[in-house]
Amino acid sequence: MVKNENKKNKNKGLIITNIILIVIIIVSGLLIYISIDEGIILFNKTNELDTNKIIKNTKTSEEKTITDSNTIVELKNKVNYLNATKIYIDHIIPNLYKEEKITYIDEKAKLNIVLESLKNDYTNITIPQSEIEKSLGLYYVDSVVKDNKQISIDKVQKRYNELFGGSINNFYHIEGCPTFLYDSINNLYYEITKCTKGETINKEYTYDIKYTMDNNLAYVYVSVGTAFESEINNNSNEKKLNIYKGYTKAIYKEEVSINDALEFKIDKDNYKEFDIYKYKFFKDDNNYYFVSVEKIK
Repeated sequence: MVKNENKKNKNKGLIITNIILIVIIIVSGLLIYISIDEGIILFNKTNELDTNKIIKNTKTSEEKTITDSNTIVELKNKVNYLNATKIYIDHIIPNLYKEEKITYIDEKAKLNIVLESLKNDYTNITIPQSEIEKSLGLYYVDSVVKDNKQISIDKVQKRYNELFGGSINNFYHIEGCPTFLYDSINNLYYEITKCTKGETINKEYTYDIKYTMDNNLAYVYVSVGTAFESEINNNSNEKKLNIYKGYTKAIYKEEVSINDALEFKIDKDNYKEFDIYKYKFFKDDNNYYFVSVEKIK
């Protein structure tokens, strides 16, 4: 009788132990998921869990306004780099506002962002056509030498590291408008700008709302609007544009002139009427690395 009682108690103990273990596993899994989603645990540059970058959060985590002007300028520049082409929205590659939240950008897309962001650093072609041909072949060489530009891989690598950390593993050709071609022999990228952007006048408006810091995380809040040529027919030959509250069909101003559209700005008085996005950066070794961007309004 005692043996049966002991056996029952032992089985009961095992059941309780198993239940406790299951609860611990579930709670641990939820905590890890929440930590990754909130940026408390980050992935390293190869998207593997980086255990060396656990952010020291407190129980009373709170965003505080950034007042240091140098930090604000650095973060502002990085937001601009992530959206390098402001005019002709239909040619932004990639357009980070297409998704509600972006936490992962593949290497090719990162490379394209970097190459777009360096548009003011390109110089005229200095490599002889015969040398370009050796690297790119006959198919591309004519396009490269006709009034196009080049940039060194060193500058590309530097900007890539500043934005995303690490270094580029694969140097892709980026086909698009513009197109970027990699020259492995001369250690350069060429920008081919001969592409048609169309006659439609498009414009993007941005307004930096605030910059905040929470432990190792920095945030930039940006209000965004756009202007596209109106599809509404009118009797005048003058082109008209609609100003939209972001990238949606919600119109802020309808049928405005080109001049009014070009002069329009989002400011402190109207920014709440437009879509708002929140950029997240992780501070490490005195640099701010991109983590995510999400639409919050």
